[in-house]
Amino acid sequence: MGTKTIFNIEQEKALISYILQAGDINYGISLMELRKLAYEFARKVGASYPDPWNDNQQASKDWQLAFMKRHKNLSLRTPEQVSQSRAKRFSKENVDAFFANLSSVLGKTPFEPHRIWNMDETGCPTVPTRSVKTIARKGQKQVGSSTSAEKGTNVSLALAVSASVQSIPPFFLFPRVNMKEIFMTHASHGAVGVANGSGYMNSDVFPQFMRHFIKHTGANADSPTMLLLDNHGSHLSIEAIDLALDHGITLLSFPPKCTHIMQPLDVAVFTPFKGMMTVKHDAWKKSNIGVTFDLHHVPPLVDQCLDVMLTPKTIKSGFRTTGIYLFNPQIFTEVDFVASELSGENLFGDEEKDADNQRRVLASGDAIVTAANEEVSTSEASTSSPASTSGAASSSLSLVSAPQLRDALK
Repeated sequence: MGTKTIFNIEQEKALISYILQAGDINYGISLMELRKLAYEFARKVGASYPDPWNDNQQASKDWQLAFMKRHKNLSLRTPEQVSQSRAKRFSKENVDAFFANLSSVLGKTPFEPHRIWNMDETGCPTVPTRSVKTIARKGQKQVGSSTSAEKGTNVSLALAVSASVQSIPPFFLFPRVNMKEIFMTHASHGAVGVANGSGYMNSDVFPQFMRHFIKHTGANADSPTMLLLDNHGSHLSIEAIDLALDHGITLLSFPPKCTHIMQPLDVAVFTPFKGMMTVKHDAWKKSNIGVTFDLHHVPPLVDQCLDVMLTPKTIKSGFRTTGIYLFNPQIFTEVDFVASELSGENLFGDEEKDADNQRRVLASGDAIVTAANEEVSTSEASTSSPASTSGAASSSLSLVSAPQLRDALK
């Protein structure tokens, strides 16, 4: 089957528009993600495609090469090609762009506090990565502490909190191929657990979280909801976009590498939560000598820590100190940016080599369509990057789906 016959002209235009707008709002699409997106799209619109696509759950490399060859206005670029100042993450430029996007979204839909939510994920290892400090004889060089006999594994925890200090039950992601009932035996009421082998969020699991979120927040088209989240590629799939569109959810992304300063859950909840998890784990270990701390022990320990850390005071503090609610685009000052630079937070580290962070960007050689229906010139498009978006561009994924793609998905 020829690769040119899989999508008709309108469908391919819709796919291109989606790619360009995704790149414009910090969700640069890699070639691998392009092939997965094409596969999802083909299934959604009922297009005929080769059987191997089903086996690999993505389009073929031949299709990808032909697609890129057909569309000369698309080019493959990397974030490293931008200037040092643009490469830095927590910068005034990127913060201003985020608040411009947030202001634009709030201007179109005046979301009430109970409809402004932040979702984030954190790791809950079965063996803590840091130890609780213990008292020892002065001058003693080594202090021992017993640890689990097994190498630790990570359970991911996804939470969502609102500006009106609400929260939804925890969503756990276990590092097992098959989910077992015992994993959630002692979990709190309403909590959900899934398994995917790696224990980390991906585009297959995120729609399951979205359904969990929708169930507990009552999000629907008649009561619009905004969900702020990081720009990880796992949050970008046709199924997730469909769920957001169908339930009136606007997804707003933070700039890359800024969530430790700009995201309410990171700022106010997860840091002290992780510290308490270490303390609680240490106490559990001393009360259960000889017993291995296993996956099913994680949910009840998380529940204990959330009872202390996930309070109205901490949630409100997170939204206030990040300037999201009450809306305060001047919350960060030059002192914050200088301090971040001096601390090395803006420098590329080893994690930048990770495929999820070192994203390959598909950019337009002609124009990028913004939420304001303005056009960015070719010269501007050639210097844009995931770390720097136009202030006029919307980070709302409900706007990413161009009208053509949105119609095709229905």
